[in-house]
Amino acid sequence: MKKLITLSLLALAVSAQAQHHHHHRHGGNWIAPVIVGGVIGYALTRNYSEPVYNYGYVPPPTVVVQQPIRSACTPWTETQHADGTITRTRTCQ
Repeated sequence: MKKLITLSLLALAVSAQAQHHHHHRHGGNWIAPVIVGGVIGYALTRNYSEPVYNYGYVPPPTVVVQQPIRSACTPWTETQHADGTITRTRTCQ
């Protein structure tokens, strides 16, 4: 986009000077518009980037991942009762 503007300004400067040719003026009057157009085009195409200052930096919070507490359990024990039912039990702390 900036290059398009620069080329437009340059074309405008050259076309403004070309209008004087029908008066049979010959000479170096085209130099000043080209220089002005070049300076304006250069200024428009410069990439101005201002430094970014971050005075309020706050580090991210520390993430703590807690592992589930493993309880110490005894192995399962199966007890078969006289009526045929089976009960499984264990003890955990």
